[in-house]
Amino acid sequence: MAADAVLTLLKSWKCDSLTIGICFDTTASNTGRLSGACTLLEISMGRNLLWMACRHHMFEILLSDVFCVCFGPSSGPEILLFKRFREKWQDLLQRQPKPRATAATPLIAACEQLKEFIVEQLQVNHPLDDYQEFLQLAGFMVGLTIKATVRKPDAMQRPRPSTA
Repeated sequence: MAADAVLTLLKSWKCDSLTIGICFDTTASNTGRLSGACTLLEISMGRNLLWMACRHHMFEILLSDVFCVCFGPSSGPEILLFKRFREKWQDLLQRQPKPRATAATPLIAACEQLKEFIVEQLQVNHPLDDYQEFLQLAGFMVGLTIKATVRKPDAMQRPRPSTA
């Protein structure tokens, strides 16, 4: 079991009494309310720990929920819209996206503070391209004029919310 293996390592490193939090991906085997590794580790240690779910996985789940609200649920592991987009990628003009004709009307209403935050964060050098891409997409959604290139679609995995 994962919880047992983690506890064994913490004890062998003599840091089990110093451990105050755990970082993990958001699979049900980790986050399950009754038998998830995080829950079992807390029980084994006899105290609550700070749960720090991987931010990448959390963004996937949040964006998956937004996608379902906007486009409806998917009946399979692949999203047909993205599959077709990936298959036709070589036939598309791959350059700066054209501004929407209704750019003054954002797809999502947002306060000026959020827009300013997005603009500020786009100036920061982020360690992962995912962060930069997420900010660019968020900027497009709230009606900002963002300079970005369109990258070829990557692997398509459907994130699953935890069962916690």
